[in-house]
Amino acid sequence: MRCCGTGALGGSSPTDAFNLATEIPPPLLLRNGTVLKTWRYPEFYNAGTGTCSPAPNMLEARRGAAIGDHCDHEIVYLPDGRVMAIGIDPAAGVVNPTMVEFYDPAANAWTRGPTTRHHRLRPQTVLLADGRVLAWGGEYNGPPATAPSFRNARIVSNCTNVADLYDPATNAWRPLGDAKRWALIGGSARPSADYTVLPEVVSFARRQRERDAHRHAGR
Repeated sequence: MRCCGTGALGGSSPTDAFNLATEIPPPLLLRNGTVLKTWRYPEFYNAGTGTCSPAPNMLEARRGAAIGDHCDHEIVYLPDGRVMAIGIDPAAGVVNPTMVEFYDPAANAWTRGPTTRHHRLRPQTVLLADGRVLAWGGEYNGPPATAPSFRNARIVSNCTNVADLYDPATNAWRPLGDAKRWALIGGSARPSADYTVLPEVVSFARRQRERDAHRHAGR
């Protein structure tokens, strides 16, 4: 899989290649000018040189990274400069996995963060204007005894509408009331002028329908 650089006429052209092919990896432009992508596996892209290089691996082993599955997390750029990865599909054998990891560009290292009350992968996330992080939805993969209510999202039967709020000042999550939308496949969102949240991604079912339609049209 190749990165895309900016061409002389404003278009894009392929530059260096990532180490492993990956579908829709979460990317962020860091303050030092490099791009961090965190899925299968973390790598940097330097737009000035047009080259890719390895980034530190995340601490929690992830099942989907090894087999090339969809990304299990979303990333948020915190005001203090750290990158927050939210969501995990832990690999077999991982004990007490956490749903959160932080990447610190200054230390060039990952650290584990606090997990939420309901363990899940592929939530939707948004950085609010006050620096807190909202995460909702996702695919539940925690203990059956503490599972929240589910709805089907096509082939996924355990899609949730759980919502939690992370406060960097306390490094803790606070449970919120359930969202009115069962969300999956990660994605970003943005706060509107009145601080309500406007998702910029479609639901898993709609995205899958669009992919199927595109695939059939190309035959």
